[in-house]
Amino acid sequence: MTRMTLEIYLPAAERTFDVQVSADARLGQVAELAAKALSGLSGGLYEGGEAPAFCDRATGELLDINMPVWELGLRNSSRLMLI
Repeated sequence: MTRMTLEIYLPAAERTFDVQVSADARLGQVAELAAKALSGLSGGLYEGGEAPAFCDRATGELLDINMPVWELGLRNSSRLMLI
């Protein structure tokens, strides 16, 4: 299983976190797990809703949560924003 590190920015907390994920995982699974974990790490400033999503931090483009991480072209140090 190939793992990669993604840089996830939480606008609500104005903080960035490095998160290791499986390249084969669907982005929706990563979003759900990241939302739960980062809610606690942000001191409650971020509360993940029912459908957390990722967008590309540079372009603001929403990413397809049904696709595996590697198929989206994400690589180590890809910069995402969790909304």
